[in-house]
Amino acid sequence: MKLQRTDFAIAGLLGITYAILLGATSSSVGYVRDEGHYFVAGNAYARWFEALWDDMAVVRLKSGETVRGAHIGGSTRGELTVRTPAGPRVLSADQIADATIGTHPDRSRVWTRPFVDGIWRENFEHPVLMKSLFVLSYRVFGERLGWLNMGDSYRLPAWLFAGLPEGADRGELLYGRSNVGSFAKSGDALAVSAWRKNGSGRGTCEGTFRAGTLERAGKAAVTAKDLDDAYRTLIEGCFGSRLPR
Repeated sequence: MKLQRTDFAIAGLLGITYAILLGATSSSVGYVRDEGHYFVAGNAYARWFEALWDDMAVVRLKSGETVRGAHIGGSTRGELTVRTPAGPRVLSADQIADATIGTHPDRSRVWTRPFVDGIWRENFEHPVLMKSLFVLSYRVFGERLGWLNMGDSYRLPAWLFAGLPEGADRGELLYGRSNVGSFAKSGDALAVSAWRKNGSGRGTCEGTFRAGTLERAGKAAVTAKDLDDAYRTLIEGCFGSRLPR
C-alpha cells in the first residue's frame, strides 16, 4: 500500500493532538526519580551549548553591582537579559551604567577533549539526545520566549516524542543498533514479530499485542504493559533470550 499525503496529515494530526493532551494534563503528574537526574544532566550539557553560541555580557549597574553572564536577549528600550546562576535577569536601561558584550570565553574550547569530557560525562551511561533536547527546550520555550514554565519546557520534547507512535502504523524494533523485530497495526491490535540479533528466526516468532495482552498461537495469553514489554515477553518465549528490563 502506498501512503498518500492525507495519511501523513492524519498521522501528524493524531500525534500532535496526543502531545497537546499529554501536556495539558501533565500538571497533575509528579516527577519521577529518573527525571531529576536527566534534568541535572541536561543543565550540565547546557554549558557546552552556551559556549557554542551565546555571547557573554558584562554589565555594570549604576548601583555599583557588576552582572556577568550569557547575553540571552535585549529590547529596543535598552534592556538586557543576562543568564545568572539564579536564572535569567532582566536589566532595564535606567539600571545600566555601561555594558560590554563579547565572545564567550569558552568558545575556542568547545571542541577540545578536556572541555567536552568535563561537560558530557554527567550521566554518560545514557544517550544524550533527549537530555540535550530537554535543556534546549527550556532555554527556548521557557527562558527566552517564556511560553512554558521550567517543568513543562523540560518535558515538551518527551510529549512530542510520545505523540509520534500515535500516527505510526508500522515500524521496526531495535536492540542496541540491531534490528530484532517489527510491528504493524492490525485493527485495534499490533502484530509483533521478533527474531534474534543475528537475523535468524525470522517468521517463526509472532504474536498479537492488544489491550495490555500478548497473544500467541497455541499459547496462553500473557499480560504486557506496552509494546516493549510485549516484544521482550515474545522473544523470551520463542528463543529463551532474556533481555534486561
